[in-house]
Amino acid sequence: MIKQLFFDLDGTLLNSRGHVSPANQAAIQKTSCDISLVSARAPQEMLSTVRSLNLTGPQVAFNGGLVFIATKKGYRVLEKMALSQLSARVIMAAVMMYFPRVSLSYYDQFNWYVPHYNDIVRQEQARNGLVPRLKSPAAACAEPSFKPLKIMLTILDAMLVAPLQSLLAGLNLPDIAVQQSGHAYGYDFIEITHRNAQKAHGVQFILRQKKLSASAAAAFGDGQNDLPMLKSVGLPIVMENATPVVQAQAAFVTKSNDDDGVAHALFTHPALKEVS
Repeated sequence: MIKQLFFDLDGTLLNSRGHVSPANQAAIQKTSCDISLVSARAPQEMLSTVRSLNLTGPQVAFNGGLVFIATKKGYRVLEKMALSQLSARVIMAAVMMYFPRVSLSYYDQFNWYVPHYNDIVRQEQARNGLVPRLKSPAAACAEPSFKPLKIMLTILDAMLVAPLQSLLAGLNLPDIAVQQSGHAYGYDFIEITHRNAQKAHGVQFILRQKKLSASAAAAFGDGQNDLPMLKSVGLPIVMENATPVVQAQAAFVTKSNDDDGVAHALFTHPALKEVS
């Protein structure tokens, strides 16, 4: 029996406007399963969704780089893994030099940083309600206390994705994980985290904590960065808006994120109907 559900956010649980639809929210509230969100987003960006769904268990941020539980005043960290300052500095310097048209953001546990404002940053700010701090990567990486948890590259021109991936691979940094999210809000995203900060790590952390086997868990996703998570559970469910590569890993392909795909799966898949 399925006892634990894992949901990616952007392109999966959230629609193209960045909201949980009423149908998805109602379906989630009817399930008897425990629920964890597993996102590339920072915990601060996830808290409004966590609270709107009344989730009290562990949640996964930064693609597995931070596991936390929401509290009344914020959140409590259960585990985190940061990039080295050296790797962060090398990556951000190379991206700013060779891909100036790519929007660069970076995060520590408490802050979202950008080297400069642009339309992409303003749109993201409108969606997540956070205010980024304006700071050069070199200045941040010069501070001994700075512990970067994620670097995010937001790409308007899809033709730049492959060259960016090649650049990052050519840096030969053994301590990083480079993952591409699904296409959302009109952009492609590449996220760089600690090499062990992948969604599968967060899923396995929670399953171990709850003494559950993979067969007792289902996961919903749409992006390439969801693949490790999808392979870590007994029931991988993929959105209709996912690419064929991601859909190939699905036990079940549900409707798109704009067609209440989460609710559709919870109410129609035989293994999930019995817990909804």
